[in-house]
Amino acid sequence: MTAMTNPMYEVSYDRMNFNFDAKEQRHPRHITEKDYIYHLRKDERGFLVCERDINNEPIRSPRKLRNICLSRLVCDSAFLSRLNSELLPTNVYPLLLTEAIFLREPQSIEWIVTTWPMKILRIFDVIPLEDCLEDDYLTLPFEGNDEVSLVDCLVLGLLKLKPESNLKIVDFTRFDKDRKLCKELCRLPILWMKPSDRTVEKIHEYMSETIEVTKDKVQCFLNRISAVYSNIDSEFKHGNKIEPITVLLDLHMNIDDVPIGLSLQHYSPFKFSCHRLWVKPVPDVHLQLSCLGRVLDTNRITHLEYEDPLLSYEESKVASLLEALKCLQNLAALSLPDCINTSVCQTLAEDVNKALKYLKHLQRLNLSYCNIRGQLSNVLGGLNQRISYLNLKDCRLNEDDIFFLVTWRNLTYLRELNLSCNNLQLLDQVIIVMLEKMPQITCLSVSFCSLSIHSQVLIARECKECSRLKVLCMQGYTPPSREDVLDLLHICSQIRTLQKVVLFPEAYAFPGNIEQEREMNKYHTMAFSYRFMESNGRPDIQLE
Repeated sequence: MTAMTNPMYEVSYDRMNFNFDAKEQRHPRHITEKDYIYHLRKDERGFLVCERDINNEPIRSPRKLRNICLSRLVCDSAFLSRLNSELLPTNVYPLLLTEAIFLREPQSIEWIVTTWPMKILRIFDVIPLEDCLEDDYLTLPFEGNDEVSLVDCLVLGLLKLKPESNLKIVDFTRFDKDRKLCKELCRLPILWMKPSDRTVEKIHEYMSETIEVTKDKVQCFLNRISAVYSNIDSEFKHGNKIEPITVLLDLHMNIDDVPIGLSLQHYSPFKFSCHRLWVKPVPDVHLQLSCLGRVLDTNRITHLEYEDPLLSYEESKVASLLEALKCLQNLAALSLPDCINTSVCQTLAEDVNKALKYLKHLQRLNLSYCNIRGQLSNVLGGLNQRISYLNLKDCRLNEDDIFFLVTWRNLTYLRELNLSCNNLQLLDQVIIVMLEKMPQITCLSVSFCSLSIHSQVLIARECKECSRLKVLCMQGYTPPSREDVLDLLHICSQIRTLQKVVLFPEAYAFPGNIEQEREMNKYHTMAFSYRFMESNGRPDIQLE
């Protein structure tokens, strides 16, 4: 159900186009080569291609003189490093850094960061528009230089920060899918420390103030740091006397380097802060959720995802989570996938409910894969917040839960509801009543809910009355027949606001003796469906 949104991000449902790929739209209508730009256009398939003249030669134009000068400057890092940075206009710096990143000039990137004249450096804002933003963009080694990535250059610049720099905040947000990024940035404190201070005893003493870790684990960590940075550790300006630098990032606390780095920040100039926090238990390194305030400013955390399938089986973990939630007063989004199992602890539903009531700003709640069978009223009952996002995917919901949901006071505020992977086989009429009470619903998923085709048709017809519906997910475990597809698509074509329909399962569910046959059968079904939607005047609806 890729059409549904991520609970960890705010969504402007009224403005959002679910068929819009921001990555594809980001690229400018040109590509640069040396001192020229080649003009691009979109072909009938939506791909960027070169504009060509009557002789079929690519059309190119000279770059602006300013850009040519910037290019020559960053290509000569030796000359750049001799410049008096205080004589460079402040507004030139972002342009210089963008050009240096585009040309993959490590020394120039480093120097520009070391002398950054402004208080804030937002990394996303200086990324060249022509660069393709892959998930690992910042940590991907440069082409032709497998040992250096963009984050390496930025880290080196931060460690060598010069006195004339005014830098106070470095913003690495909007790269949350790069799982290596947090690891690299959280190593800043240990890399800043002098090698003579990196003893097991001293580092363990520092860490023990905030996390539970053994000396053996500390030794392994120090050995890893020594091995990874053996060739460049001498380039770091250890113990550099600089003012505190706040590193703002989308924080994934799922590998040991991250909690270890957070525990060492008090002994370095680098301080970490985040609005979005993802947490998973890390073996051999224990940071209790209730102790988050020791390493992060909890008032800044607005989005939290905690994932631990064993949480319900350990009372201490449950208590720590509930205590942490009471301290996170500014949470707007809470995601607890596969965390809550009410069959293990009878009071867990009520305890979670009490904690949720503390979250006055809560708008997005994800309980996917939690076992809350027969306990939904105890989890959600009495909440006064205007919750706009609710994910109950695969929560083993029964009739009592669905009947409660129909009467839930927050239903009228929901913009997105995910009920997928729950058995709703005999509850189609209840779903229809639910739709009548959700005037703002924009995304709805009842995929893999064992609904008959008749029930799907009834629900789709009711969706015609939903004036804001943009995404409808109704996948089954097996592909519907061609006749059933036509019935559903005909109804969907009449939903004026609809942008995306998810009807078809993965290719493996289609008929065929081998994988290639099954993929081909799905391809033909999709092609037929798109032709039908186009004939009904709705080629704008994306099908999955």
